Amino acid sequence: ARELGCKGDTPLQDCQGRALTGVRRQSLWWEFEGKALRKGGTVLAGNNQNRSGLWRSVKQNKACYLMLAPFMLFFVVFTIVPVVMSLPMGFTDFNMAQAPKFVGLSNYTTLFLSDKIFIKSIRVTLVFALFTGPVSYVLCFLLAWLINELPPKLKTVFTLIFYAPSMANVYTVWQLIFSGDMNGYVNSFLMNLGLINAPVQ
Repeated sequence: ARELGCKGDTPLQDCQGRALTGVRRQSLWWEFEGKALRKGGTVLAGNNQNRSGLWRSVKQNKACYLMLAPFMLFFVVFTIVPVVMSLPMGFTDFNMAQAPKFVGLSNYTTLFLSDKIFIKSIRVTLVFALFTGPVSYVLCFLLAWLINELPPKLKTVFTLIFYAPSMANVYTVWQLIFSGDMNGYVNSFLMNLGLINAPVQ
């Protein structure tokens, strides 16, 4: 009835709130029900359009998702899956050689009540996180702001200085992988497979 501009709470009342009977009640109910169905159809069509738009966006950016796929695969397999599996395994006795046995909360009672090293490590970790985390975040923000306010040439120099350690690590890793002697990982792997007879320089 509100969809029809009336004050009544149901389609069984007219605009003055009076009860309807007979054909008028039936016709008003059909009109009320039709508007509700049309409104629901509009919502359903909107949801379908949103889903189709999302799928269209995924198809348009499939190259980006393809490049993200290796990282996401390793992240799921080596981070999410172990974390999820550790929750039920915490209630078992499992030595990786035998089937896990359910032990209830005994692992946690031993950990928190009997293991002094664990309690000490928890305290050290909390102190480290409380002092190192906020301080490092504030310093990083201040340094980024200061570098951003410098002239372009100085900005480039200081950016290079701050990023040099990470670039040096990347250079060392890739140099080790693609080393031109038999100690390089790629050369060693290819030689073990018999694909090459001598290291590729």
